[in-house]
Amino acid sequence: MAYLAVNDFKYGMDRRRPRAVGIPGTLWRLQNGFITRGGDIERAKKFVATHTLPEGTFGLAELDDQLYVFGSAETAPAGLPPDIQYQRLQAEIPGGTSEMSYDMRRIYDVKDFDGKLYVVAGYENGSVHHYYDGTVISDWDTLAEETSSFGTVAQRLTRMINDNPAVLARHAGRRVFIEAKVPGVDFTLTTQTASGDTPSSAPTAVITILRANVVAVAEAKASGTIQVTGGSVGPGNQISALTVNGASIISAPVLWSSSDEHTANVLSIAINNGASVHGYDATVAGDTVTITAAEGLGATANGWVVAATVEGTAAVGTTNMSGGVTTVNPVAKLAQVEIGGDTFGENYMWRITLNGIRYPTTGRASRVALSVLVHKQRIWAPIAHRIQYSKLNDPTNWSDATASSGAGYIGVSTQTNGKVDLLGAAEYNGKVAFFARSTVVIYTLAADAQNIQFAQALENTGTLAAGSIVSYGANDVYYLDMSGVRSLRSRDGYDAAFASDIGNAIDPYIQELLGDTEDLEVGRAKSIVEGRDGRFFMAIGDQIVVLSYFPTSKITAWSYLDVGAPVDEIVRTTQDVYLRSGNTIYTYGGADRRAYPDDEEFPVVVETPFLSAQDPASMKQLRSYDHAASNVWKVEVLVDPNDETKTVEVGRLDGVTYGREAAWMPGYVGVFAMRYTCDTAGYASLSSTATHFQGGEKQ
Repeated sequence: MAYLAVNDFKYGMDRRRPRAVGIPGTLWRLQNGFITRGGDIERAKKFVATHTLPEGTFGLAELDDQLYVFGSAETAPAGLPPDIQYQRLQAEIPGGTSEMSYDMRRIYDVKDFDGKLYVVAGYENGSVHHYYDGTVISDWDTLAEETSSFGTVAQRLTRMINDNPAVLARHAGRRVFIEAKVPGVDFTLTTQTASGDTPSSAPTAVITILRANVVAVAEAKASGTIQVTGGSVGPGNQISALTVNGASIISAPVLWSSSDEHTANVLSIAINNGASVHGYDATVAGDTVTITAAEGLGATANGWVVAATVEGTAAVGTTNMSGGVTTVNPVAKLAQVEIGGDTFGENYMWRITLNGIRYPTTGRASRVALSVLVHKQRIWAPIAHRIQYSKLNDPTNWSDATASSGAGYIGVSTQTNGKVDLLGAAEYNGKVAFFARSTVVIYTLAADAQNIQFAQALENTGTLAAGSIVSYGANDVYYLDMSGVRSLRSRDGYDAAFASDIGNAIDPYIQELLGDTEDLEVGRAKSIVEGRDGRFFMAIGDQIVVLSYFPTSKITAWSYLDVGAPVDEIVRTTQDVYLRSGNTIYTYGGADRRAYPDDEEFPVVVETPFLSAQDPASMKQLRSYDHAASNVWKVEVLVDPNDETKTVEVGRLDGVTYGREAAWMPGYVGVFAMRYTCDTAGYASLSSTATHFQGGEKQ
């Protein structure tokens, strides 16, 4: 008896080809599991809820294997777990008004510099500040003031508004243009401004509706009626003519016959026989014929006269055409918000509220970097087309003008083809790569600022989320691009970088995930490299995409973890991985790092593509099935690539079945796919499978 053996699963998920033409050893789906160094499938441990945080804390960071959260309250909120550190980051704008709340809104970035935390935090008043060891860095206020303007405020608001799934925003100069993504679906829009000091003029944000929302209206066809109310059998007792709007809709007289109902039926047939000429349709109910206007006339036909000419004893009644509604195509609303004021104020606040969600910024905040990098004894901060850097060994000093050791900036706009808006950075191959959405610029940075050198610019690749950028080893950087997960690496034998297709096998899945995830959550995607096995974790929305990369075993395998709740933060300590969702912190594997899911919790699901045993045209009689595994797996076979709901359960198999009586496996198929599910408590693995079949006739 023939059989199809799969000896390992080292290729992981691979969506490059349609599922119907799969390759043995690849997987269509691997949920809540990994590929090991040996090519086996291994169940992921569970994320155990280990800490419940009180309201008023934000972010999650690690320093010396201790976890930190942040807030604007003077003291740690009551109920903070004792093993979680709290750092207050206070923001105030001198002279601020009551409209300008100083409450924290979010944490943008956290880095460790010389054993202390460097944090970028945002507030409800729209301000953004940099902190080192809990103290605000006032030099950033000066830096931002030098480059901020009405135009940068518009740019900053545009970037924030684009997190909203309902609209698409763009900017030109000081104007923000907001357009509904779905024509006909309206959005609400208001603005508010406030002054952080007391100037003679105030900031403005003026709304102009450039194109009103138009809701789609489906056509309704107008209709009228003719009711046969009397008559008798005999020559000349007839409906000799019937017109709508003066146009005849019957080609010959209709005699009264048998009854009013029968005559109405004959009349409707006569009308429909000429439908290709006059365009009207008829239906009959009892003694009444309903005449329906042609498609496309809509309300135009309303009021058209239905007129009948009768002879002899025939009698009828008519109603004119009515009820027609003309089709209205939906139109997407387009609004403009113009940012202004007689003078520009760094402390001014502009806020756009869209569908009830507030998007605030201050003049100064529009030019404050939201992400930073620690490298060569400095802090490097990409913002717009500049890379700001701090004084050597002093992250609080961004104003010292000493040429070699002082602070300064690198202008990148002269090194790229077009304008860039830098988002984040990572170390790469002894250099640093700075990422915009569609451009990467690479510099050789040095402790001596006079030795900074431009290395290379890569066009048509970039990142959607600064937090997704992570260095992997010395020569790789992984990041989330609009096409999927990409890797920046050196070409063999050359020093030049290129964007590799490390995520090519899973690109269709990532693109589907991005389409199903709100832009706000995509923009907050975050990556780490976990410490135990060196796996790459990228959190997008409520999923964590995982790369198991073991080059000596020739394993590059993708899978994903379905967390079930949006991942707000993910951090790694020396041995642990923590994630924050809302006010709960979860620990991967629990406190002892050994916790696996309980019964019916966090099930691992494995699905193969459809397999043909190298003979897709031959029908096969499936006979039996074996596998090498641990724990209990529910095994199912999918028998129709055109309908994946058609499944046959093989059984729930415990452990290694080789050498035992094989599980019976029904089915007569050309190709088939397998689904394996383990929802029983504890560790689980799947190492190899064998499907036995009897060859059949060619199709």
